[in-house]
Amino acid sequence: MPIPQKKNIIELKSYIKKAIPANQGKIADIIGLYEARKIPDYRTALNTVIGLYVPSMLKPGQAERKYQEVYNMYKDAEPATNRLKRQREEHAKKHRRKQEYILSLIFYTDAPTTVPSAPEDDLSQEQRATFKRYMNKKYKGLRQYFIGNLIVKGGTGDYFESIHRKLMRRKDKGSWKPWYNIMLTNEYFKERMERAPGYLEALYLLDYQGLTDTEGVDPLLKAKRSDKVMIEYKYCSNKADLSRGTFKEAIAKKHYKQHECFLNAVYETYGSTLLSKLKLRNRITRADILELIGRTETDVRDGITMHEMLPFFQKFKLKVRLYDIFCTLIFRYDPEPEDRNNKPFYAMTDGDHIYVLNHDINSLSHKLEVEENIKLYASPDFKIRDNNEYVDHKMINNIDDILQILRNPPPVREDAAQDKDTRRVTYLVQRQNDIDRMLWQLIDAGSGQTSSTRQATYRGWR
Repeated sequence: MPIPQKKNIIELKSYIKKAIPANQGKIADIIGLYEARKIPDYRTALNTVIGLYVPSMLKPGQAERKYQEVYNMYKDAEPATNRLKRQREEHAKKHRRKQEYILSLIFYTDAPTTVPSAPEDDLSQEQRATFKRYMNKKYKGLRQYFIGNLIVKGGTGDYFESIHRKLMRRKDKGSWKPWYNIMLTNEYFKERMERAPGYLEALYLLDYQGLTDTEGVDPLLKAKRSDKVMIEYKYCSNKADLSRGTFKEAIAKKHYKQHECFLNAVYETYGSTLLSKLKLRNRITRADILELIGRTETDVRDGITMHEMLPFFQKFKLKVRLYDIFCTLIFRYDPEPEDRNNKPFYAMTDGDHIYVLNHDINSLSHKLEVEENIKLYASPDFKIRDNNEYVDHKMINNIDDILQILRNPPPVREDAAQDKDTRRVTYLVQRQNDIDRMLWQLIDAGSGQTSSTRQATYRGWR
């Protein structure tokens, strides 16, 4: 049981002995529902208990009505932990991508033909040898007219095993319909059926194979628990502590807790405001957040999804914008009313990690939240832009050499110093031409997505 819940239960129980005898059992009922996590919100339990403790504070009969309302609403409710788990599983099942299979099939028809011909053959040489005894044969009064491989979506390995090497006929309505619906997920099959409806009489499954053992995952459903600390992204600003001895130490974020990247992002955004430890009133603790999202210190490191974190933003009426690595808005929450005293939560996910967006947010909001009809066109005119980049090249052995370059940046040319729009660009060239080793060093240091360029005989970073 979470520590704040224990404290809350102790406080609720303190009202029992001093309450009128007729209401002591009712207070115990409410405490029992809260302790079982059927009543998810402590305030609901507390207000009901206080009403039973001092019914004279309310209108006659109001405390009893409130008790009956809350008790009847939650007595058969599912505990919050089970409910959140079930909702995650249902959401994942609903959005799960269907498994793809490649099927080796024979199409049969009972339509007569005046000119005997071999069936269409779309098999490989190896498959022809394997299925030789099944080819160019009539079967139970049916004639082959196609042998080949098709990719379908849906079904399971157990289902295809149950119909493997069996003739499935149209007249067997119960078994034909689900089989035919799976086949319709293949565009080629669907087109043939539309061109010649009723021509197909039976299908024979020679073999099947799943194309992949993995499935795509909705980034909103994937629990975020990675320990990355930085990423190359237009709207992320990554600051380095140049007093540190290594690059890994320089980019480390001391307040980050391992495997808790979503909570880390929340504290990075609101640590000095809403969640500040210096607040004297209405202070929000880590335990309060865990109780809101239905997590404990034991399972919080398993990762948290966007939907699991949503109750926190709903409670404090915080606007949320979550993007993917392609700057596509994949989740938004607009509270009503919005808390204007705390800034919105802008973040990006690369799948298993949450990064706080902290650079040029106004531009991001303007570009992606205002719907515009974007028109692409080609112009015969060609404009040569002035190059306002001041470029320098440095040779490095490993990522720790980057710190020395940051500590002692090259001087800017006099003509470039007068131009406010000039950008300073330093190309880093790996001395042994081993960019792979450098990339792995960055990943080990906690970097997410990065880019590299290969130029002529050397590789470099920009």
